Amino acid sequence: MTRDELILSALVTGDRSTADLAQTTGLSERVCRYGVAHLIGVGYVWSPARGRWRLTEAGRVIAATLSSPPADGELAPESTPLLDDERAPVAEQPTTVASAHQPGPPASVWWTVAGIIVAVALAIARRSGPTPPPPSPPVPPTIEPYGWRI
Repeated sequence: MTRDELILSALVTGDRSTADLAQTTGLSERVCRYGVAHLIGVGYVWSPARGRWRLTEAGRVIAATLSSPPADGELAPESTPLLDDERAPVAEQPTTVASAHQPGPPASVWWTVAGIIVAVALAIARRSGPTPPPPSPPVPPTIEPYGWRI
């Protein structure tokens, strides 16, 4: 099982703290916190109170398809981490889960919009032209002492 699958299966029984998740799954608390943060991002877990975690409806649907967590905090032998190119194919998710989480536009769209805004701001700045320099203060006349002229 992957980290996220272990956490989801541990949360099936109800609310858990990070320490409870670490003990149940056999992962470190830090790994559990990172896993919970990822699961919050995809909409499977939420926090009813600080340090406590609970499954969302979409998380319950996913967790119901998983087997129970390993007993006594021991990792199952088949739970060795896989590399990205070795990942097993993912089963089709129910349509209710797919519609529950719809990601926003990709980051490239936001960078494109930001670039357009900058280009428009530069064009407006060029059209307005340079501002004239402020007028210089008047220079007082030079007075020579005692009317001397050289």
